[in-house]
Amino acid sequence: MTDKQEETQGYLRDNLSLFSGSNKLLAFLPEEYDLLYRVKNTTDGAYAFSFELQRMGKMGDSLMKYTEETLGICESEITIDKEVDEDGSKLAPGGLVYINWLFVDDDHRRKKLAYYLLYSVLLYAKSVGCDRIELVDVSGQSNTSDYGNIYRKICLHHVDHLEITSNIAMYASAYRSKRNKKYMVGNLDEVLLRLEGDDKACGMKGSIRGFAPENIKSNLGKKPRGQTKKRKRRSKRRHSDKKNRRSKRRHSDKKNRRSKRSRSRIQKAMP
Repeated sequence: MTDKQEETQGYLRDNLSLFSGSNKLLAFLPEEYDLLYRVKNTTDGAYAFSFELQRMGKMGDSLMKYTEETLGICESEITIDKEVDEDGSKLAPGGLVYINWLFVDDDHRRKKLAYYLLYSVLLYAKSVGCDRIELVDVSGQSNTSDYGNIYRKICLHHVDHLEITSNIAMYASAYRSKRNKKYMVGNLDEVLLRLEGDDKACGMKGSIRGFAPENIKSNLGKKPRGQTKKRKRRSKRRHSDKKNRRSKRRHSDKKNRRSKRSRSRIQKAMP
């Protein structure tokens, strides 16, 4: 084991050779969006990897670009299994991707971007040899319904400490589950199949609606929810101001008509 830490980062559009699924991921994004990747080696056979979804801007007519907005991020820890055990026996290839953090900005939620960021990291993890996924469910959603939880919908399932330790060869990191009662595990191939539209993966019925390149592109083209709310508030204020002005004019006109009628009656009563 070594303590040496090396970190690299860059944008996926500038480095399509990062892994074999680069073009597949970019097919979801309009031209002004990109994925910032970060790779940090931590120990032998383990490293941190993340994708950050950003909206980019250009400086005039130059090719230089800058970050206008960060929409979300998915951070993971990837551990590749050893090729041989302590006795020198050859082991089956594989690896674990543990999702440390999955976040989408409030203004961009309900656009399937969480699934997209998760899919991006998992596709990369698959390319480097992973076959298992683990995460802690902090969604607050059901841990019993396959269709009432965003993670259960993609073939992940909740497990307890005893279940993990009894199958340690299949799911590593059992020590984490002692602290987390909502631990989830899954087969990486099944999860990817599910996200790619398989409607029968892990016994599920029906595909995930709204998660396809055309859907994500369309969602990213919509105004952020925060801007929409601001427009609605402005519209309500304008409507209210307009209504108040109309009411004042009607009140003023009514008052003027009364005044005219009163003066007319006075003039008629005069000798």
